[in-house]
Amino acid sequence: MQYIHCKNVLQICTQLSCRLAEQEVVIKEELDFLMRKAMGCDRCRRVFGRNDSMRPQRAGLDVEKESLKAQLRELETELAQAKLRFVEAQCEIQELEHHRRLLTK
Repeated sequence: MQYIHCKNVLQICTQLSCRLAEQEVVIKEELDFLMRKAMGCDRCRRVFGRNDSMRPQRAGLDVEKESLKAQLRELETELAQAKLRFVEAQCEIQELEHHRRLLTK
């Protein structure tokens, strides 16, 4: 049961990492596309060139990215703790089996 839980947590971590990487690529491509379009327009180029209006949006993406990374770190920590509990339980089982064998001789 514990092994299955560890496996599930590991799978979730892997999926989150993949989703984060995919989202980062897609968002960067969309942002680059929008910037190229904006720079193709004289009015937009003046607006973006003057005050870098895209910066707050990028900052928002950075915050979201950091939040997802924090979630991933939490899940990795939870996975490590679950693995440790699993190994401790296996050690305890081995020790109990050893004591049982000694008592049955």
